[in-house]
Formats: sequence, C-alpha cells, structure tokens
Amino acid sequence: MTAQDALKQEKEKEDHGKSTCQFLRNEPLNGEPSVLFYLHREYEQAGEKIIEDGQMWISKTTGLPLRVEEDWGNQGIPVNEHRLTRFEYGNVQPPM
Repeated sequence: MTAQDALKQEKEKEDHGKSTCQFLRNEPLNGEPSVLFYLHREYEQAGEKIIEDGQMWISKTTGLPLRVEEDWGNQGIPVNEHRLTRFEYGNVQPPM
C-alpha cells in the first residue's frame, strides 16, 4: 500500500464514520513531556461495523506522535486485535 492509498483509506473512514478525540492528561513518556489523548472511531468496512478505541501520546517538545495503542473490534466482538506502535526519531534528515 502506498502512502497515497493509506491517506485515501483514512479519508473514506473519516467521511463515512464518526470519530472523537479527547484530551486525557499531561503524561511523560520515556522521560519526554507528552500529552495523552483518547481516540474512538466507528466506521463500515466490507459490510462490517468496525470500532477502534485507543490512546495516543504526542510529544510536547516536537508535536510528533510517540506511541499509539489501539483496540479493534467488529460486529459486537469487543476486541479482536490489539496494536501498539512506538515511534522513535533519531538521526532524521531531510531528503536530498
């Protein structure tokens, strides 16, 4: 999947579903000051209702995501997938 395909897929979820994002608290993550948000999204995909619940830590210093935890379920199954994504930014340089 290309980045453009992923963006298109996210746009379709946004257009045909409902999403909420709520500030929870300021919380350091691995010694870095960050803000913790709660995320909830519901949408249809391949005829199934998908429900996503998660938390996202955003760096107060850079504004970049540091960690995302998500639980996905469908058709009334509370959780059938759990994802944890950790972002590390080291030696990042602009493209030449």
